[in-house]
Amino acid sequence: MTDPIILLFDVDGTLLRKLPEAKSAKKEAFRHAFFKLYGVKNVCYRRHPIDGMTDRGILEMLLKHFGYAGKPGNEDGERFFRTVKACLEDNHWFDPAETYELLPGVKTFLEVVRNYGPGIATGNMSFFTKIKLRATGIDSFFGFGGYGEDGIQRVDIVRAAMSRYPGRPGTKCILFGDTPNDIRSGLAAGASVIAVASGGFPIDELNRFESEKVAVLENLRDTHRVVEVMHRLAGTPRNRIRFLSAEH
Repeated sequence: MTDPIILLFDVDGTLLRKLPEAKSAKKEAFRHAFFKLYGVKNVCYRRHPIDGMTDRGILEMLLKHFGYAGKPGNEDGERFFRTVKACLEDNHWFDPAETYELLPGVKTFLEVVRNYGPGIATGNMSFFTKIKLRATGIDSFFGFGGYGEDGIQRVDIVRAAMSRYPGRPGTKCILFGDTPNDIRSGLAAGASVIAVASGGFPIDELNRFESEKVAVLENLRDTHRVVEVMHRLAGTPRNRIRFLSAEH
């Protein structure tokens, strides 16, 4: 018998990052939507840290800050994200290929697990996730996932991704992420976590979470090391592990 494992990946800071010289497409599109729908011009993200937050969580925070009663899950939220999507599609300033780049080791590692059907667990709305994955040439690696539409809290997104394999009770899951929120949500959903210090959080901060179910690495560059850590977290000998694919 082999032991199936679902592999889930956060996107920003785990798989890819925004180029330093590029504008933040999300921040610009959110500003555009807030001005168009609410007349608010001064959305300042220095006052509102958003690392590790879901898109719907960011919207909820900004709505509360500016005193609006709308909620991310109702018609106001749907209208807001339709406006954000239109802004990304229509604006000449946004070239995804010139905005994002893969993080060290990501492409090689994804090639190793390609046949095992890895999935996504991200706070980005699905349309924004597709833009980023296509721009960096890794969209074909992922066949399922949980996205910003699935919840305000990140744990709901992880659970949504895991639940998209019906009829597989007890299947183990490893979540790859780069923030304390990723770690907390993975553990709350019953997953083990590999946290990488390739995003905005220093490795010393992530190391505070290290445990039997949480491993911390600098990045995904050392493929052999990452695979060894996966086996350890799974509690399964290397020759017995199998990764759950969407095709199985």
